[in-house]
Amino acid sequence: FPKRLHEASSNYDFSRFSRHELKMKMGIINALLLPGADRAGIPPLRTPINNWRVIFNALTKSKMDLLPERIFIYPTEKSIYDFCEVTDALTVSSAPMPPCMR
Repeated sequence: FPKRLHEASSNYDFSRFSRHELKMKMGIINALLLPGADRAGIPPLRTPINNWRVIFNALTKSKMDLLPERIFIYPTEKSIYDFCEVTDALTVSSAPMPPCMR
């Protein structure tokens, strides 16, 4: 977690976090081991939304479509249902921060 999040405890405001801090907060370790499966065509996974689809496709030769990988955040603990999409801001270095994060 970003240092600022530890220091803020429950009074944080993600809209004030830098791009680097958001990447740190939203980052995950996502690894799949598919013994004996054909690894060709397995896309890099940024979120776990498609893990099971990739596993089933690789092991059973099925062709389930992958879902869009999108990353959302909420501004503060008091507004946890005010979702803000930050996918481009966290995955494309030249993308601007979305209005909800300014």
